[in-house]
Amino acid sequence: MSRAGLNAQNPAFADRPPGAAAIIGLVGLLFVLGFVLVWNYAAMIPRFGQGPKTAFLAGLGVWLVFYAAVGLDAAVGLYDWDYVALGILPWMIMFQAGVQVGARLYAD
Repeated sequence: MSRAGLNAQNPAFADRPPGAAAIIGLVGLLFVLGFVLVWNYAAMIPRFGQGPKTAFLAGLGVWLVFYAAVGLDAAVGLYDWDYVALGILPWMIMFQAGVQVGARLYAD
């Protein structure tokens, strides 16, 4: 998202970047997201078995739901479509890395 886009959505953001509370909140939300990824993986084990393929499918499913929500936000004008497109690959990599690590820890 461009600086102009950020300013249009929240003019105070450029003057006051996120502080410690925002970072703590983000870390907390990412922890919950990791929990959901591993929970989804664990729920899929009886049907698909343990392993990286099941972890990939679990991460893909959660990522699709996440990105559907982001797409809905873009459709109503909360985000630019360019911003949404830029995040597709990095978010997929983060989801897959998280679920693969979580799956290995879950198996041990």
